[in-house]
Amino acid sequence: MIKVIYTLICLFIAINLQAQISGTVTDAQGEPLIGAVVMLKGTTIGTVTQADGTYSLEATQGTIVFSYTGYEPVEIPIGDNFTIDAVLEVSNISLNDVVVIGYGTQRKADVTTAVVTVGEETIKNRPMVSAAEALQGTAAGVQVVQPSGKPGGDIAVRVRGSTSVLAGNEPLYVVDGVPTTDIRGLNPTDIESMTVLKDASSAAIYGARAANGVVIITTKRGVSGKTTIAFNAYYGVSDIRKTIETLTTKQYRDLMNQIAPGAMDPSETSYTNWQDETFGTGTTQSYQLAFQGGTEVTRYLISANYLSQTGIAEPARFDRYSLRLNLDNQATKWLTIGVNMNLLRSSTKDTPDNASSGRGGVIMSALNTPPFLSIYKDDGSGQYDPNPLQPSWENPIAYMFGAEQEATDTRLFGNVTLEAKLFEGFSLKTNFGADINSHQWDYYLDPFKTTYGRNNNGIGQADKSNSNILLWENTANYTRDFDDHHMSFLIGSSIQKSKWSDSYLYGTDYPDDINVQTLNAANVISGSTDVQEWALASFFGRYMYNYKSKYLLTATLRRDGSSKLADPWGTMPSVSLGWRISAEPFMQSFDAIYDMKLRFGWGKNGNQEGIPNYAQYGLVSYYRQPQTNPLSGPASSQVTYGNPDLRWETTTQSNIGLDLSLWTGRVNFSADAYYKKTDDLLMNVQLSNSLPISTIQTNAGVIENKGLEFALGTINTTGDFKWTTDFNISFNKNKVLELDYTEVYYFGRIYSNNQDVSIVRAGLPLGVFYGYISEGVDEETGDLNYKDDNENGMFDPGDRTIIGDGNPDFTYGFTNTLSWKNFDLNIFFQGSQGNDIFNATRIDLEGMFDSKNQSIAVLDRWTPTNRITDIPRAIGGGNINNVRNSTRFVEDGSYLRLKSLTLAYNINPKSLERMKIQKLSLYVTGQNLLTFTKYSGFDPEVNAFGRSATEHGIDYGTYPQSRTITFGVNVEF
Repeated sequence: MIKVIYTLICLFIAINLQAQISGTVTDAQGEPLIGAVVMLKGTTIGTVTQADGTYSLEATQGTIVFSYTGYEPVEIPIGDNFTIDAVLEVSNISLNDVVVIGYGTQRKADVTTAVVTVGEETIKNRPMVSAAEALQGTAAGVQVVQPSGKPGGDIAVRVRGSTSVLAGNEPLYVVDGVPTTDIRGLNPTDIESMTVLKDASSAAIYGARAANGVVIITTKRGVSGKTTIAFNAYYGVSDIRKTIETLTTKQYRDLMNQIAPGAMDPSETSYTNWQDETFGTGTTQSYQLAFQGGTEVTRYLISANYLSQTGIAEPARFDRYSLRLNLDNQATKWLTIGVNMNLLRSSTKDTPDNASSGRGGVIMSALNTPPFLSIYKDDGSGQYDPNPLQPSWENPIAYMFGAEQEATDTRLFGNVTLEAKLFEGFSLKTNFGADINSHQWDYYLDPFKTTYGRNNNGIGQADKSNSNILLWENTANYTRDFDDHHMSFLIGSSIQKSKWSDSYLYGTDYPDDINVQTLNAANVISGSTDVQEWALASFFGRYMYNYKSKYLLTATLRRDGSSKLADPWGTMPSVSLGWRISAEPFMQSFDAIYDMKLRFGWGKNGNQEGIPNYAQYGLVSYYRQPQTNPLSGPASSQVTYGNPDLRWETTTQSNIGLDLSLWTGRVNFSADAYYKKTDDLLMNVQLSNSLPISTIQTNAGVIENKGLEFALGTINTTGDFKWTTDFNISFNKNKVLELDYTEVYYFGRIYSNNQDVSIVRAGLPLGVFYGYISEGVDEETGDLNYKDDNENGMFDPGDRTIIGDGNPDFTYGFTNTLSWKNFDLNIFFQGSQGNDIFNATRIDLEGMFDSKNQSIAVLDRWTPTNRITDIPRAIGGGNINNVRNSTRFVEDGSYLRLKSLTLAYNINPKSLERMKIQKLSLYVTGQNLLTFTKYSGFDPEVNAFGRSATEHGIDYGTYPQSRTITFGVNVEF
């Protein structure tokens, strides 16, 4: 009897008190899996495995879920045995993976839209300054171009082509639920995943800001269990990929004797290699410390990062300090509180580029400065050596270091969320977000060292701006299953408000006897201030349905109201369908097909980014006039015409796609075809020149984009030697279908010949080059012959035509990942094919129209004794006949680049146990190691006009990309 009572008491205790579940998690080969997630199903109770794969968890009943990146999850019920070991198999493909979509998540198997996810594995061991770099060559349909190699520079991202001339063409980024157009401050190491919503049906939930696609970024979060301390560091050095050979002093003198006999002092024999003086060794370094952990109630991630990048041409530099806090708290059984905060401070020093050597362009000055000049005058004064042939032109070192300038930004970006699960399947969520930024730029050019500084007796500038963007969103979500029917309903509202203020001061005439750099020391000061606001209110809803995950439907509706428009409201619907063909009975005999799904989507999105904040009003500018008595205030003049009929651009897109998985996920293929049409194109329409304002912004055009995308992923081998391959290729064709009111627009002014090289006209894509067709050098005169394209018997502007296209025929990426024992090797190629580059740098390097130094190509110039050549004569006198925008300067810009090569060694965890280290990985990464291209310039991945859609593929003294070797370490305690 006593034994029975004792047994019942023990059973009661076991049932009602928490028991300690423990065990080991290994792979199929028996190797421990470190950091595997162990969760009690349906709760927030969980932990992670230690260095030896062991874990412990308090639970009495239920099911334990074991998961690890790259492996199939395993579920094991808790029985009488409280020792539970789990063996995880390598995952070929998991249809149960969760994909982040707008305002929620969805099973990968049930996605009906065109989305692509870039995970943490793509970012790991690949040093990046900007998170957007992770999308280059890894996401089909996404073209990423780094227009300049300067540290901290902008990156141009195009999702399925360019849709606008004046409005933005960049995608909307949503970081942990907060929309933004700027992610330069985001630390890539903090990112868990990036999901690109490519088609209208996936992005329509974001309405009037989603015409260019949406990139949803999810940062890492805490995990219940033991705290993990991670330290990541890397250091890299970089150099220029190639240089351009220019004339020596003797060769330069011979040229100048033809252009301007006697202009150069014959006693000048010294030689300075200005490219050697300009280009040096850049560095990149990053150090990050992160704490990750929590309990079943509170989970946290805290990370601190410092990144510094110096350019190959000084003083270009970018420094970023970043602090992140991600917090999740289960306040009650039904209420969850989330905090995502990112505090950062960045500092940027600029090296002026994309300008001629006469306008402060360092890169062009390194090529064009006469080789006989020195850096400093030889009189010991400390002044930079002036150019006797062009006194206003400085040497590149003077442009680099003559002025002291720096921009600093302090930014707080984040949100607080509250989610209440009121009953099964129903939840309410509110999201308070903020993006607060303070910007300061200071500039000082002393009145002594440079010619420009002496002419102005010193120059000072200061620009200070503050931006506050606040967000409040509320959503209600209801999910319900009826037998084989699964339904999900979402409704929500969003309001976002922005205020931006700016103050700018410009001063000259500084005291020359003391070094005072503040603007209060300037004798002549002018300035301006500006304040602008906008707001966007939205209401949206989504319905998702599937039957046995075989027939799928998603429908979305969003209505946006913008303060920028007189008629502010617009409606953007979308619908997408999916059919899992592989689930049909007639497909069961096809053993090779693991999964096959057909997708179709249609929807509309808007683009309000490029609309001026007060476009509906005619704006007035105030300027000072002599003081009157009595006081009468400043003078004013109207500077813009208001347009109360202005609408945002609307993009309608259709998409059809196929997802195919073979042999249990060993081969995964996806294909998409799309058509995008953008109506109500924003344009600055030309008015009569007799009017005081010559343009008005209105809706005046239509653009289309159509294309194909293919992605292929294969698991080539498994076991001790693992090898996977990922390949994607994208084709996009862009065309302007209609232009109202004004037939043609010109862009891309080239300073040296004062001609525009880009044209926008119906029937042509954005980004085409416009100019003359060069027919070679006239053997008799030495001048270029241009084709009489309009056949009127004379040379005139009517002979200009399309001479090139900056758009690629296709872009692609190719990645191989190999693992053997403790070694990992990642090889990533990225390329662009069929795009042209207008090499405007050659205008100043081969033009021979003034005293600039030239490339060695001009050694083959036309002379009376060298008549058979493709280089015209030296003409001088500023004559630009031979340097008109023409096919002479159009080159093939196609390239294939070894974008990244990483070799990593993962030290065996067992040998680290005594040091309490869970993981230790050492790696070396090479970036831009090889570039295969026919382009003659520094680098084929350039654009002198930044992220412009109408002016791309133009090289005019652009800061080049560099080759980089980086050494790094990742360690977890």
